[in-house]
Amino acid sequence: MSRRYRFGGLRTQPRMHGPDVWQFRWLDGGRSRSVIIGTVEQYPEKADAVRAVEYLRSNINAGHPQEQFHPVTVGALIDRFLAEYAPRHCRKSTQRVYESLFTTHIRPRWGGELVRQVKTMAVDDWLGSYPHSRQVKAHVKRLLHTLFTAALKWEMVEKNPIDLIRQSGKRLKKPQPLTPVQSKALIAQLSEPYKTMVVVIGCWGLPVSELMGLQ
Repeated sequence: MSRRYRFGGLRTQPRMHGPDVWQFRWLDGGRSRSVIIGTVEQYPEKADAVRAVEYLRSNINAGHPQEQFHPVTVGALIDRFLAEYAPRHCRKSTQRVYESLFTTHIRPRWGGELVRQVKTMAVDDWLGSYPHSRQVKAHVKRLLHTLFTAALKWEMVEKNPIDLIRQSGKRLKKPQPLTPVQSKALIAQLSEPYKTMVVVIGCWGLPVSELMGLQ
């Protein structure tokens, strides 16, 4: 007899000190197990906590015949990507860049969407009207493609919806470099650690993402 799909239950739990917490509970072989998801300050609404527990529920039911019938959001896919894919395929500095791009650009718009319902035209239209530079949009597009490549590997989708999207990162305007006098004037106005950061970028020509990865 096959085991049932474990939905689990989510409820708030009071603490002696600090805000209440969200506790997720489920049965494992007849034994009750639980884990703290976060505080009610982190997840003010139950819907927020439900989305946060998606990846955990998916892991608990891994290999279950019904797992394929339970829709997964892009937010849960991102959580799995950061927990399983990124540590195996990316450097630490790259992982930090990915986390920043997910938090700032991708989760706010796509986190609540179901993975199987993300369509090429919807993403293309969003990128086209997104109020950021071409370079930022190119980074976001590449990360979305990598994210859905992982989803394809995990058999969550049948094709990558980002395959047909073209997003150039080429500048429309030629950047205007600072003169030595302007550079000195800028550096003189900065405090540490920003002064050293600007000096390193100016001397070595590093992009900000690589600068932030330096130890």
